[in-house]
Amino acid sequence: MPVTLFLLLTFVAPPFRQGKRSSVYERALRTGVGYPAARMSAASPRVLRIPTAIVYATSLAYLVAGLFWQTFRSLLPATIAIGIGAVLAIRVAALFASMSIAATLNWKAIWIGTAAGIVALGVWWPSAVVVSADPPRILLMPLLIASAVGAGAAPLLQSSPSSHFYHSSRFARFLHSVQLLILFFAALPASFFWMWTRPYLGAATLSAFALWQLWDGACPVTLTENSARMREGLPIMPPESGFVPDILARSGIIVSGDVVTVLLYALGFSVCGWFALTWWWS
Repeated sequence: MPVTLFLLLTFVAPPFRQGKRSSVYERALRTGVGYPAARMSAASPRVLRIPTAIVYATSLAYLVAGLFWQTFRSLLPATIAIGIGAVLAIRVAALFASMSIAATLNWKAIWIGTAAGIVALGVWWPSAVVVSADPPRILLMPLLIASAVGAGAAPLLQSSPSSHFYHSSRFARFLHSVQLLILFFAALPASFFWMWTRPYLGAATLSAFALWQLWDGACPVTLTENSARMREGLPIMPPESGFVPDILARSGIIVSGDVVTVLLYALGFSVCGWFALTWWWS
């Protein structure tokens, strides 16, 4: 049964729109319009991207807060462990929510989302923390508010890019690496041992796949890096490629972006299917 589910979910993954992606990419180079802006004109309505971005950023951020709590709760006082993890997670929520909507580093939206999340953390601070318990679910409220404010402010506020590191393609690549670290090297292994991680890892995975489709098959963090690369006069990642193939290519390993996409869909859907089956059987 799990093998059948794996095969079905793998081969019913949304189709890849290579021709459309290439035409958007070529139009951006021909007209000089930024690649994220050109892609936005072909992407799905913003009304669909906003709730999807909020789900993704909130789920990712709760994984950050929860994993920090699980790791440091025996090393730090409970209040400090909760506070540090929550503030880091609020920052993650505002960052990734705004990028998922605008495909740029809009620091006005990021700071406003962060401030709203910290205020909400003071309102919904956990009243009682048990060191042996799972991360407090009440932390979802400030994370949700940080994500919603960051996502809502990103398309409304203009944030002029500068030459600062925090507007650079290097910082966007760092954020992509952090995202990869959280999902694949922290949350995924933790899901084998800590049941509380599974709903949030599943939600982050499925909403990430939805964002790819809503951005015409591209990752918004990749588009953020491409936007910074264009400002810096650097070559951008082509539509058939992406972050992982680009990293591998720098090591001399050439892998098609479509192959990586198929593998990610296969891994994501099979993991989510396994979560659903274990929940059903439990």
